[in-house]
Amino acid sequence: DEMMEKAREGADYATVRDHGLSILTPDDVMPGVPTLARGLVCEPMFEDGPRIIVLANPIPGEAPEGAPGERFLLDEPITVNDGRDVVTISVTNGSDHVVNISSHYHFYEVNPRMEFDRKAAYGRRLDIQAGRSVIWEPGETKSVDLVPYAGSQVIEGFQMVPPPVAGEA
Repeated sequence: DEMMEKAREGADYATVRDHGLSILTPDDVMPGVPTLARGLVCEPMFEDGPRIIVLANPIPGEAPEGAPGERFLLDEPITVNDGRDVVTISVTNGSDHVVNISSHYHFYEVNPRMEFDRKAAYGRRLDIQAGRSVIWEPGETKSVDLVPYAGSQVIEGFQMVPPPVAGEA
């Protein structure tokens, strides 16, 4: 609003732009806002008509420590599912389309055209990072590692496929 008012008062483009860059400081906003507010666009009405003003980094100043999205990396890599019981199975995509299986999907219940030992997969998921997936092209065969679900190991939802007969899993 202040930039619009400045233009209505008769200020030129450069004056309105510079005024926009002086309105807020990091002390005027919540922590992290200067980092998140990367740009501001407004279209004030000047004497010669409307013109777009783009302010890059409209809240000047240094980003404080702990800014949103900041990452702190460890010196050593993290091993996913370290110490878990791993089963390796061979899986073939028997369909005519690409199949994508995500990290926490109950492998026993994946696409029925995927060919593998389903008994060995019961109660297990892919041994990959959370949020990742493995993709099979039509006819492609891959070996994958599966790990058991942690926690109470209650598997609900998915396709609601009944478990194998007790004692067979």
